[in-house]
Amino acid sequence: MEIRIIKSQRGSNYIPLCQNRFLCISDGTKQLGNYLSKRLELYDIIENRKEEIAPNMVKYQIWDIRVLQSIQGCCYFTSCHMIEKNQIKVELYRYQEKTNTIEFLYEDKENMLLYGSQKKTVVFLLNENYLLIQYMYIKSNEMETYSGFLDFELKLYSIKEKKAIPITDAWLSQGGIEQMQMVTKTICAVKTGVNLFEENRYQFLAEREVYSERIGFFNIQQMISDILLKQQTIYMDVIEETCWDKTLLHMHVEAEVLMYSKVFLQEKKEEVVFYYYKEKKAEICERTGITEMGQIADTCIIQSIPYIRRNTEEGSSFYNIQKRCGEFSFGKEQRILQMKHGIAVVEEIQKALFGKERVWCEVYLLPRKERVLREKAKVNEVMILEQEEICLFTE
Repeated sequence: MEIRIIKSQRGSNYIPLCQNRFLCISDGTKQLGNYLSKRLELYDIIENRKEEIAPNMVKYQIWDIRVLQSIQGCCYFTSCHMIEKNQIKVELYRYQEKTNTIEFLYEDKENMLLYGSQKKTVVFLLNENYLLIQYMYIKSNEMETYSGFLDFELKLYSIKEKKAIPITDAWLSQGGIEQMQMVTKTICAVKTGVNLFEENRYQFLAEREVYSERIGFFNIQQMISDILLKQQTIYMDVIEETCWDKTLLHMHVEAEVLMYSKVFLQEKKEEVVFYYYKEKKAEICERTGITEMGQIADTCIIQSIPYIRRNTEEGSSFYNIQKRCGEFSFGKEQRILQMKHGIAVVEEIQKALFGKERVWCEVYLLPRKERVLREKAKVNEVMILEQEEICLFTE
């Protein structure tokens, strides 16, 4: 295991791009409506050198860009231009570090008076050639007592052919896509439909206003083919479907295990599901007394074992689903900054009677909770990479 401690730039965020190189994102100096421009730099941590990407382009983070299959050395950004009063053109680009080239992918227009408050755009990058674009619009309930992003419009866009195909599948076009995440190189887990727990939607929406929620799997290439053939129904391997008094949330994938919560709203009960994609089987843990979002289970996989993290006044404890018991914990003075690949990076604050607090950064191997580093440092950002490399960006 290699642990790097790197002095970070104040106000910057870091994204791993390729070996020893990170994308450093910081605020720029220009403003478009409520959006501040962004500065993107390629940061070589070995040579301690930064080089701005496309310095002549003004960049803004306006669209929600989600990359399903990351390509080493690639990153995506948008550039915006005012074309007429309150109308802007947003352009999506792909930067490739290996060739130091910038490729134009897609453009669209947005009304700055509506964007953010009345409309949002999510761009899913399915692969090198296809984008799935989802527009989300504000919609009021029948009683006009609640408004949320409940109206959807989706299309598939071919970068090579510069062609858009509307998506007519009801589960996608009416329910919308809440989350997509790759399980294998070809299979993607998908959550459709709007969860009813967030913003207390269950209390505001009538049953007839709610579209059913689903969790299942798409083969990315088959999904693209179905859309290109203008199929009314896109094949989805559904493992869970709910409506009205039950809702699905917190879907995410680790180590080919799909995790999510199924909440029974009237019964105030939660089923925490760990679905093993290869084995096509699930482990389920029930919890009661669930009345708010903050109580939903925080799940993770550590060395192939499913855990639920519990936060209490005493600290954070980890419940082993298979053994049905608490296995290890961190004290209330220890804040977990990140957990991944069986590694936990923790910040410990020691309060002093006089003078400043002392801040320590600790790295543990889980579930044995073996400490491999204790360093006096304030960490702003943590990267736990697959190659057993940890980068700690400090103040």
